[in-house]
Amino acid sequence: MKVTRVLRRRLGAAGDVARAYLPAATGRVEVLGVFLGPYRNLTTLAAAVLSLHPACRVLNHALDRVVGFPGIDPFAPAGSAAHHRFVRFALAASTGGGRGTFGGSITRSHAFDREAMRVAAGRAPADGGRRPSVLVWKESMKVTDLFRLRGRDPVAVARANPSVRFLYPVRNPLDCALSNVRTGHARYLATTDPTDVGATLDAVLVELGAFLGHRDRYPAGFHLFWEDDPPRELLAALAAHLELPADPAWMEVALEAWRPESRHDHPAELLARYEDRVGELFGDRPEVAARLRALVR
Repeated sequence: MKVTRVLRRRLGAAGDVARAYLPAATGRVEVLGVFLGPYRNLTTLAAAVLSLHPACRVLNHALDRVVGFPGIDPFAPAGSAAHHRFVRFALAASTGGGRGTFGGSITRSHAFDREAMRVAAGRAPADGGRRPSVLVWKESMKVTDLFRLRGRDPVAVARANPSVRFLYPVRNPLDCALSNVRTGHARYLATTDPTDVGATLDAVLVELGAFLGHRDRYPAGFHLFWEDDPPRELLAALAAHLELPADPAWMEVALEAWRPESRHDHPAELLARYEDRVGELFGDRPEVAARLRALVR
């Protein structure tokens, strides 16, 4: 039985990639939203909420299934064959797949284990058979690492291809770090010790600083939102950045589904380390430092 499942996954992956090379049109996809930064950082919840919009399709993970294939590049110019091939792959892969790095439909993710998300999905406005105008890719840390490994500048990508919009949620960094260590996802961060919450916290804050630097250089291509933003404002700004059409029905179900996880308790020494790192890394950004301190109160 296990062998059968593995074969089906391999055949499914091969089929998704093969469809990328077909000459079929990519439909109306005009914007590619891409998450950057750590895993366990509200990316799955945000992507799941976006998937409830009738004009949005979400691909969860699946980077390993396209990296290395010739002529497929999500960050190539929007009119290029390489970009179209990625879009075709993503649209095909996002209809099935599975959990974990294999990826596929966001509906297979842990966000849809929550009753609130399932209820919201049941009440989400139908797409009426129209093709999505926005494609969102939720593979934050691996994409971030891919840029570094290939020496590729996200700002240069965004300038060359205005259809690409980068996204970064800010969850309570202490919760983010702890969750990354517990799940093993800290290994994808540039941390000195992926089993140590303090070292992982440092890496989480460094990633935030890097994204802020990208946004400083090219605000139009980079959108950051905070866990404690007023939900309606957060969702409206996120939709606007992706050029999703205003949809009151989506907004109402999205508000039901947007429920960030509760906070964890953290020891005093970790809180002190957080305070020190926030001061060191964001002393020249007082508004950001204030928001970071507010998240842990």
